[in-house]
Amino acid sequence: MNNLKKIFYLLALPLLFSNCGRVDTTIYGSTEKMIEAESAVINLITAESLGKMIEDKTPGLRIVDVREPDEFTLGHIPGAVNVPRGLLEFSSQLTNRRETICLCSNQQNRSVLSADNLKLLKFHQVFVLEGGLDQWKKTFPDQIEEGSGVVATAPAKKASSGGCGD
Repeated sequence: MNNLKKIFYLLALPLLFSNCGRVDTTIYGSTEKMIEAESAVINLITAESLGKMIEDKTPGLRIVDVREPDEFTLGHIPGAVNVPRGLLEFSSQLTNRRETICLCSNQQNRSVLSADNLKLLKFHQVFVLEGGLDQWKKTFPDQIEEGSGVVATAPAKKASSGGCGD
């Protein structure tokens, strides 16, 4: 009887842990459905709340504008850094996972998708500006900065050593 219990536990153990490390294989069918699904699980922050954090000089706050550089140059939140969505995972601007990251884009769609990537990279305090820069401009029309500011670039490619794994 004791051996039967051991066999049962040995067979049951893999079933208990079979869900660990499961990969999300969701297929959305459209960008709109993907954004809708991700919007349900992200943290939104209002323009008013972000404005208060900026005014209070909240330590560890990083505002990241995920639009393209030409969009960023035309107008952005003062103090924001530009890390286009396509360079987000490679940016040297985002290295401290303890920072509070606030993502912004025009309406918030690119920010929503970017937030998911940052969560996968173990950033814990990631917020998306609700309504995006469009809402910021309505709430704080006098707090728009023009010019290039801080723009992230793609990291330089490492020179090949000629060995395996390059």
